[in-house]
Amino acid sequence: MRSSSQLLTGACFLTLAALPAAAATVPKISGTYTLTDQSVCPIIVTTTKNAAGALNGISSPVFGDASGLIATLTFTPGAGTPNAGTVSGTGYSYETGGLLQLPGGTLQPAGTAVTVSSTYTNTATTFTLVGGLGPDTVIYGTIKNGIAQSFHYVGPSIWPKGSATMVTCVDTGGVVHN
Repeated sequence: MRSSSQLLTGACFLTLAALPAAAATVPKISGTYTLTDQSVCPIIVTTTKNAAGALNGISSPVFGDASGLIATLTFTPGAGTPNAGTVSGTGYSYETGGLLQLPGGTLQPAGTAVTVSSTYTNTATTFTLVGGLGPDTVIYGTIKNGIAQSFHYVGPSIWPKGSATMVTCVDTGGVVHN
Protein backbone atom coordinates (compact mmCIF):
# COMPACT_ATOMS: atom_id res chain seq x y z
CA MET A 1 0.00 0.00 0.00
CA ARG A 2 1.33 3.45 -0.86
CA SER A 3 1.71 6.08 1.80
CA SER A 4 0.02 9.46 1.47
CA SER A 5 3.42 11.12 0.95
CA GLN A 6 4.14 8.85 -2.02
CA LEU A 7 0.77 9.67 -3.54
CA LEU A 8 1.26 13.39 -2.92
CA THR A 9 4.72 13.26 -4.50
CA GLY A 10 3.29 11.46 -7.53
CA ALA A 11 0.48 14.01 -7.85
CA CYS A 12 2.95 16.90 -7.68
CA PHE A 13 5.15 15.26 -10.31
CA LEU A 14 2.19 14.72 -12.64
CA THR A 15 1.08 18.33 -12.15
CA LEU A 16 4.57 19.67 -12.94
CA ALA A 17 4.96 17.36 -15.91
CA ALA A 18 1.68 18.65 -17.36
CA LEU A 19 2.89 22.28 -17.50
CA PRO A 20 3.51 23.49 -21.04
CA ALA A 21 7.14 24.19 -21.98
CA ALA A 22 6.18 27.66 -23.22
CA ALA A 23 5.31 28.65 -19.65
CA ALA A 24 8.92 28.14 -18.53
CA THR A 25 11.05 31.23 -18.07
CA VAL A 26 14.51 31.05 -19.60
CA PRO A 27 16.97 32.21 -16.94
CA LYS A 28 20.29 33.84 -17.73
CA ILE A 29 23.48 32.01 -16.83
CA SER A 30 25.72 34.82 -15.67
CA GLY A 31 28.56 35.16 -13.19
CA THR A 32 30.92 32.69 -11.54
CA TYR A 33 29.85 29.11 -10.91
CA THR A 34 31.39 25.91 -9.57
CA LEU A 35 30.94 22.95 -11.91
CA THR A 36 31.22 19.23 -11.26
CA ASP A 37 30.94 17.11 -14.40
CA GLN A 38 31.03 13.33 -14.72
CA SER A 39 31.09 11.11 -17.79
CA VAL A 40 30.59 7.34 -17.72
CA CYS A 41 31.28 5.22 -20.79
CA PRO A 42 30.40 1.53 -21.25
CA ILE A 43 32.86 -1.24 -21.86
CA ILE A 44 32.78 -3.05 -25.20
CA VAL A 45 33.51 -6.76 -24.94
CA THR A 46 34.03 -9.07 -27.93
CA THR A 47 33.90 -12.83 -27.47
CA THR A 48 34.85 -15.65 -29.81
CA LYS A 49 33.76 -19.26 -29.73
CA ASN A 50 35.32 -22.44 -31.10
CA ALA A 51 33.56 -24.82 -33.52
CA ALA A 52 31.86 -26.59 -30.60
CA GLY A 53 30.40 -23.28 -29.42
CA ALA A 54 32.58 -22.99 -26.31
CA LEU A 55 34.01 -19.62 -25.36
CA ASN A 56 37.65 -19.45 -26.39
CA GLY A 57 38.44 -15.76 -26.39
CA ILE A 58 37.49 -12.43 -24.91
CA SER A 59 38.84 -9.02 -25.83
CA SER A 60 37.91 -5.42 -25.30
CA PRO A 61 38.72 -2.72 -27.85
CA VAL A 62 37.28 -0.16 -25.40
CA PHE A 63 37.76 -0.72 -21.67
CA GLY A 64 35.11 1.70 -20.43
CA ASP A 65 35.84 4.96 -18.73
CA ALA A 66 34.77 7.26 -15.95
CA SER A 67 36.03 10.80 -16.04
CA GLY A 68 35.14 14.17 -14.66
CA LEU A 69 35.87 17.83 -14.30
CA ILE A 70 35.76 20.13 -11.29
CA ALA A 71 36.07 23.78 -12.29
CA THR A 72 35.29 27.38 -11.48
CA LEU A 73 33.72 28.96 -14.56
CA THR A 74 32.66 32.50 -15.42
CA PHE A 75 29.67 32.80 -17.76
CA THR A 76 29.31 36.13 -19.60
CA PRO A 77 26.11 36.60 -21.63
CA GLY A 78 26.56 38.33 -24.99
CA ALA A 79 25.20 41.81 -25.68
CA GLY A 80 21.63 41.41 -26.90
CA THR A 81 21.79 37.63 -26.40
CA PRO A 82 21.06 36.95 -22.72
CA ASN A 83 20.95 33.19 -23.28
CA ALA A 84 24.23 32.85 -25.17
CA GLY A 85 27.75 34.02 -24.45
CA THR A 86 31.24 33.03 -23.43
CA VAL A 87 32.47 30.80 -20.63
CA SER A 88 35.99 30.60 -19.24
CA GLY A 89 37.72 29.25 -16.18
CA THR A 90 40.11 26.75 -14.69
CA GLY A 91 39.74 23.41 -13.05
CA TYR A 92 40.96 19.88 -12.60
CA SER A 93 40.05 16.91 -14.79
CA TYR A 94 40.38 13.28 -13.82
CA GLU A 95 40.04 9.99 -15.64
CA THR A 96 39.99 6.47 -14.26
CA GLY A 97 40.99 5.02 -17.62
CA GLY A 98 39.29 1.68 -17.20
CA LEU A 99 36.35 0.48 -15.19
CA LEU A 100 37.26 -3.10 -16.05
CA GLN A 101 40.88 -3.99 -16.59
CA LEU A 102 41.42 -6.96 -18.88
CA PRO A 103 44.96 -8.22 -19.48
CA GLY A 104 46.98 -5.45 -21.09
CA GLY A 105 44.74 -2.65 -19.78
CA THR A 106 46.40 0.38 -18.25
CA LEU A 107 45.24 3.19 -16.00
CA GLN A 108 45.30 6.79 -17.17
CA PRO A 109 47.02 9.62 -15.26
CA ALA A 110 45.26 10.62 -12.06
CA GLY A 111 44.33 14.10 -13.25
CA THR A 112 45.41 17.32 -14.86
CA ALA A 113 44.84 21.04 -14.57
CA VAL A 114 42.63 22.38 -17.36
CA THR A 115 41.68 25.76 -18.79
CA VAL A 116 38.17 26.13 -20.19
CA SER A 117 37.36 28.63 -22.94
CA SER A 118 34.19 28.17 -24.96
CA THR A 119 30.80 29.60 -25.83
CA TYR A 120 27.43 28.47 -24.51
CA THR A 121 23.71 28.71 -25.16
CA ASN A 122 20.75 27.87 -22.95
CA THR A 123 17.01 27.56 -23.39
CA ALA A 124 14.24 26.58 -20.97
CA THR A 125 15.10 22.90 -21.53
CA THR A 126 18.65 22.72 -22.98
CA PHE A 127 22.22 23.75 -22.20
CA THR A 128 25.01 23.56 -24.79
CA LEU A 129 28.73 24.19 -24.51
CA VAL A 130 30.08 24.66 -28.02
CA GLY A 131 32.51 21.86 -28.76
CA GLY A 132 30.41 19.35 -26.83
CA LEU A 133 27.78 17.15 -28.41
CA GLY A 134 24.85 18.98 -26.78
CA PRO A 135 22.35 20.15 -26.44
CA ASP A 136 22.11 18.57 -23.01
CA THR A 137 18.82 18.46 -21.14
CA VAL A 138 18.86 21.04 -18.33
CA ILE A 139 16.92 21.51 -15.09
CA TYR A 140 17.29 24.86 -13.33
CA GLY A 141 17.25 25.35 -9.58
CA THR A 142 16.54 28.68 -7.92
CA ILE A 143 16.34 31.72 -10.18
CA LYS A 144 17.26 35.04 -8.54
CA ASN A 145 16.81 38.31 -10.44
CA GLY A 146 16.51 36.30 -13.66
CA ILE A 147 19.84 34.50 -13.12
CA ALA A 148 20.06 30.74 -12.55
CA GLN A 149 21.62 30.07 -9.15
CA SER A 150 22.09 26.41 -10.04
CA PHE A 151 21.37 23.94 -12.81
CA HIS A 152 21.90 20.30 -13.63
CA TYR A 153 22.43 18.88 -17.11
CA VAL A 154 22.61 15.43 -18.70
CA GLY A 155 23.37 14.34 -22.25
CA PRO A 156 25.48 12.19 -24.54
CA SER A 157 29.21 12.43 -25.22
CA ILE A 158 31.61 10.36 -27.33
CA TRP A 159 34.73 8.54 -26.04
CA PRO A 160 37.50 8.12 -26.98
CA LYS A 161 37.27 11.00 -29.46
CA GLY A 162 39.00 10.29 -32.76
CA SER A 163 39.28 6.56 -32.06
CA ALA A 164 38.18 3.93 -34.58
CA THR A 165 36.04 2.38 -31.83
CA MET A 166 34.00 5.12 -30.19
CA VAL A 167 31.13 4.64 -27.74
CA THR A 168 28.34 6.93 -26.65
CA CYS A 169 28.72 7.91 -23.01
CA VAL A 170 26.47 9.65 -20.50
CA ASP A 171 27.65 13.08 -19.38
CA THR A 172 26.07 14.80 -16.39
CA GLY A 173 26.95 17.82 -14.32
CA GLY A 174 25.86 20.13 -11.57
CA VAL A 175 26.57 23.85 -11.59
CA VAL A 176 26.17 26.21 -8.60
CA HIS A 177 26.48 30.02 -8.61
CA ASN A 178 29.25 31.22 -6.28
